[in-house]
Amino acid sequence: MACIDSQQLNAAIEQLSQLIAEANNVTLRERLEQVKMSYDFMLRYLAQGILDPQRNDVLSHIINQLCTITDLCVIALQEKDSPEIIYARRRELGTTQLSDLIGQIHTQVNKLALLQSVDSEQRDRQAMLQVMKTREQCETSIFNKVWSTFPTPQGDAELIAQFIADTTVPLPSRCLMVMALFLGLMTFYDENKLILLIDSYTSSTESEVQLRAIISVLLQLFGPDNLKKITDLISSGMKAGSVDTDAVIRLSVLVLLFYLFSSLLSYAQSFVLITATQNIMRKMRNDISHKLNRIPLGRFDSTSFGDLLSRVTNDVDTIGMSLNNSASEIVSAATTFLGCL
Repeated sequence: MACIDSQQLNAAIEQLSQLIAEANNVTLRERLEQVKMSYDFMLRYLAQGILDPQRNDVLSHIINQLCTITDLCVIALQEKDSPEIIYARRRELGTTQLSDLIGQIHTQVNKLALLQSVDSEQRDRQAMLQVMKTREQCETSIFNKVWSTFPTPQGDAELIAQFIADTTVPLPSRCLMVMALFLGLMTFYDENKLILLIDSYTSSTESEVQLRAIISVLLQLFGPDNLKKITDLISSGMKAGSVDTDAVIRLSVLVLLFYLFSSLLSYAQSFVLITATQNIMRKMRNDISHKLNRIPLGRFDSTSFGDLLSRVTNDVDTIGMSLNNSASEIVSAATTFLGCL
């Protein structure tokens, strides 16, 4: 990677050839040959004095490809027996298709909706718990599949985008998908994952999804950039014989504060909104309880118990969820408006 950063591409290609030979990966060998061919053509044009207006773009593409191949080499060399969790998850879910996992989620969501469609007193609680447990297992598998996959195939990227935008999928499941994208980006840089996070922020209608997406993007852009500066300071200082420890400490503290501040903002927003919503729901339930105590007994004979229970529980929960989402959107919109002034 140091050869790539310093644009010593011939040395980088030679080192990658040795790593690929050690990994015995035919796909990576063919990919490196294509990159080497592009680099040779660029050098040939340069030696002949041919001015290519796209030379910088080609060079940038070659460097990006070499960085990706380097990451894939690391995965290929360690995937077979490394105890690290990312490689364990890749071994566990390597043959599992993301489309199958998402299909299982939809199946469990439909089953739960069917079980909840009957009156409360007739619901099969045990079956509902089993469906919810199975759905949680599917969510865990999807999370591990998404964050450990590198690079993200275009087909999987389209499935992920559809999953995050699908309002029939529970909101926690979609938020979990956003966090899987972020965790994957923190492990290996993946352009498709970054694009998906940006799209989630710009196109999602749920503020919880937007908040997680924008924090993930900011952390991905801000954190690694400053970490790179720290690495450069240490590297240049070691070459010069004196490391600027003050600058390193200053940048390290800045990155740490940024991560802590982002976490605190996320926690504060969730805490305030959830607390306010729960207080409103508690007052509504108290009002309903007082109202039920004043209703004549004959009213209970003409109204089913399931209908009354649904109004006390399901309807209040639905109002609470609506309040939570609406309050989040109002806060986000107001903050955005004030920031534009």
